Amino acid sequence: RGVLIDNPNMMYITETYDSASTFLDLDVNANLVLAYLTGKVAIPKEKDMIKENQKQLEAEMQVPWLRTSMDGAYKEEAGELPENHWSENASDERAVEMNRMATSLLVRKLARDMQDAKYPVDLGNWKKLSPLGEKLVDINIAAGACRSSIEEENSEWKTFRDMEQKEFASLYTGTKSCALPGHWIQLKAEDGEPTKISTVK
Repeated sequence: RGVLIDNPNMMYITETYDSASTFLDLDVNANLVLAYLTGKVAIPKEKDMIKENQKQLEAEMQVPWLRTSMDGAYKEEAGELPENHWSENASDERAVEMNRMATSLLVRKLARDMQDAKYPVDLGNWKKLSPLGEKLVDINIAAGACRSSIEEENSEWKTFRDMEQKEFASLYTGTKSCALPGHWIQLKAEDGEPTKISTVK
C-alpha cells in the first residue's frame, strides 16, 4: 500500500478501488506514505507485502459483490442469473447481508490502513471493527440504499440527495445531517447569488 513492491522507492498516493470513503482513503494513504518517508513506519519487506496483498485478495474473493470485479468467470456466471433473482432486490435479506459483507470488508481495510499509518482515528482493525467503524458501515449502507429505495411514485423528482436517512450523522457528535430546503432538482439560487443552502429556494 503506497509503494511499488519491486521498487519501494517508488511511492504513490491514490484512492483504492471501491473505497469506503474516498477522502479518508486518500488522507490515510498520504499519511502512510509520509510515515514511510519520515521513518515513522518501516517499509514492509517484499515478501510481507506480497503476503498481505494475497491475504486481502483471498478475503475479497469470499464476498460476492467484490469477487465479480476480480473473477471474470464468476462475473460471467453471475450474469446468467435471471432478472428477477433475489440478488437484484436490494431489500431481500440475503442481498442486504451480502451488501453488509462487502461494506464491512471495505471499512476493515480502511481501519487496517489507519492502524498502519498511525492515523488518529480508530475504526478497529482488519479482523474486527470498533463501534466507530460499525457506524461507518451503517452510513455507507444507508448511502447505498438512497440509490436503490426511491419510491416509484416520487421518482420524477426524488434523487439520492433528497433522502433523509437516520444513519446520516456525525461519527463523533451524533449531529444529524440537515434536509435540503426543497427538492434537489428544483433548487435554484437567485441570479448573481452563490449556490449554497442559505441562498437556494
